[in-house]
Amino acid sequence: MRINKEKKILADEFMKDLKKGFDRWRRKFLRSVEEVQKKVKLEEIAKRGLEKMPPIFKKLNFQPKEKSPKFKRIRKIFKGFFIIIFIITIITVGGLIVFSVGVYGYGWGKNCSNRIMEIFPYPIAIVNYRWLKFSDYCDDFRTLTNFYEKEGLFSGKEIQGTLKDTIQNDILEKMIGDEIAFGVARKYGLKVTLQEIEEEFQKIMEKSEDKEQIENNLKNLYNWDLAQFKEEVLKPLLLQRKLRKKIIEDENFALEAKNKAEEVLEMVRLGEKEFSELAEEYSKDRSASQGGDLGWFTQSTMIPEFEKVAFSLEPGEVSDLVESLDGYHIIKVEEIKNVGGVKKIRARHILIKKKDLDTYFKEEKARARIWRFIR
Repeated sequence: MRINKEKKILADEFMKDLKKGFDRWRRKFLRSVEEVQKKVKLEEIAKRGLEKMPPIFKKLNFQPKEKSPKFKRIRKIFKGFFIIIFIITIITVGGLIVFSVGVYGYGWGKNCSNRIMEIFPYPIAIVNYRWLKFSDYCDDFRTLTNFYEKEGLFSGKEIQGTLKDTIQNDILEKMIGDEIAFGVARKYGLKVTLQEIEEEFQKIMEKSEDKEQIENNLKNLYNWDLAQFKEEVLKPLLLQRKLRKKIIEDENFALEAKNKAEEVLEMVRLGEKEFSELAEEYSKDRSASQGGDLGWFTQSTMIPEFEKVAFSLEPGEVSDLVESLDGYHIIKVEEIKNVGGVKKIRARHILIKKKDLDTYFKEEKARARIWRFIR
């Protein structure tokens, strides 16, 4: 009896599931029928609406027309035109790639004889992510070789032979140096105005008083006109003057030199090393190799700041720091004597230089990101 009861329960559950499945299928079927009926009804409404339209609209053909032969001809012409443009583009790009391999891989551009270098902006180097153009390099190369030949310094054969690599390297390094200088100028917000260039040019003219002669010399020696001379010579010259002045006046650089000079002065006073040894080790003056020895000198021989302190010291006495435009001096008087009523002293000194423009440029060049594409 228990088994029959369980079978009945299972049979009832199966029938319930079967009924649910049938109900789901029936609802889905009815929805499909309703959708079909709606679609048919809409088509009938559209058809009745078209029948009720005025006769003039019934004559209109709303079917897409077949394209005319003229349209097909125009489309064919444009298609051919675009194919030609595509082919020309592929050939041009391919040619430029091949030429680039020749320029950078085989040195085709180093003699600057190919005018393609002036049409396309091939870079000869990149300095701090700024391109230096091959065309500018070629202009400088032609200018310099023309000058050497006209002045009789070197023959064309020598320039294209043994001296060629040296000249090319010098030009490239000058271009890199100029770009670094322009970068420093941008950092300090320095610019050279047209008025400043013109004023400098007028100073040159006042000394020569022969503008025509200057123009002839520029054309003959450098193949330049006056505008190129102003751009290539006067503008960089004026910019360097401004940069030199700015670097000298920069308090950060002056403080750096002063701190170093104070360290050296402390070593002098401690006496752990001889003054001459410290001069050889730390001084940036030409006398460093002689232990800072300046020899005998009289007044009005040295710069005023240095001289004033030096002639106030006694033999064996060491000065405090003495500041000048060059930097910071530490002076030691060795001997004093009078010759014919004229006081002479022999002194040594240690010069700790303030950072100058050349030193600053070297440091900037060492820090710069530079990619050279020719060697």
